[in-house]
Amino acid sequence: MKKLLSIDELIEHMKQKGITFKEVSESDAKEFLQKNNYYMKLAAYRANYEKCPSGKREGQYKKLDFGYLKELSTIDMYLRYIIMDMCLDIEHAIKV
Repeated sequence: MKKLLSIDELIEHMKQKGITFKEVSESDAKEFLQKNNYYMKLAAYRANYEKCPSGKREGQYKKLDFGYLKELSTIDMYLRYIIMDMCLDIEHAIKV
């Protein structure tokens, strides 16, 4: 089982994976992780990005910033809300 990391340790772990904090500062990232999201969900979006195949950054993500992960998570949230509203409207229409 994986060790539960603190927010600071998570940010350090992301840096080791090649994730940068240019679009969103580390302090804003900490606040976002504490208030809006949990790490495992956010980390799942990393799969959409390529890793460096060789060299000094081997295994690290190419051009991946925390801001991109944050934006994907926000878009996903709004999309889920829209789909849920649509499903409820469809369910109501079918029943009527």
